[in-house]
Amino acid sequence: MGNFYRHLLLAGIIGLAVLSSCCKADFVIGKDGWPLASEHISGAVFQKIVDGYGWRFNSAYLIDSDGRLSGEPYYSDKKDQYPVDYLFSGSNVTEYWDLDYYPDGIYRIRKFSYDESVNGILIDGELDMRISSLRDDFMVAIVHVGNDTDGRKIFIRSTWRRMDEDELEYVKRTHPLNYSKLLKKGK
Repeated sequence: MGNFYRHLLLAGIIGLAVLSSCCKADFVIGKDGWPLASEHISGAVFQKIVDGYGWRFNSAYLIDSDGRLSGEPYYSDKKDQYPVDYLFSGSNVTEYWDLDYYPDGIYRIRKFSYDESVNGILIDGELDMRISSLRDDFMVAIVHVGNDTDGRKIFIRSTWRRMDEDELEYVKRTHPLNYSKLLKKGK
C-alpha cells in the first residue's frame, strides 16, 4: 500500500510540474498591450551599440496574448510578411527586405528615434519595436507586426545579429530598389 501512495504522490508532483511549465508566460503584457522589455537600455548605450551598424535578421517567434512564445518560426513561405534587416545611422534607419515579385531586394530610409523610457524604437513617430536585450553583436526586440481581426496588436520576438562590413556591403548591393520610388511609379 505504501508504494501505491508513493506512486500517486510522484504522479501528482510530475503532473503539477507539467501543468505549471506549460502555463508560464515568457513575457509580461503591459497595460498598453505591449510585452514588457526585460532590461533597461539607456539612449547612450543604444546609440553606442547600433549607430553606424547593420543588423541581420536571425529569428522571430509569435508572442500570444498571454505572453507565451510560439515554438514555430513566425516567418514562413505562407506569410505575406518578410523579415527586415536594418542599418541605423544618426536619426535614420534603413530597412532592407525581399519580396517575391521583385527579383532585387528593396530598401527604404525612415526617420527614427529611441525612447529609453520604454526601450522603444519609434519609426516615423510610431512605436515600432521595444528592445528587450542588446549586446555588441546581438539584439532582441519585441516587434509590432500588425493587428488581428478584433483589433488586438500582434507581436513577435525577433533577434538580429550585427553584420560585419562585408555583409553590410552585400546587403546594400543586393537591395538596390528604393521603396519610395516604387510607390511613386505605382501611382
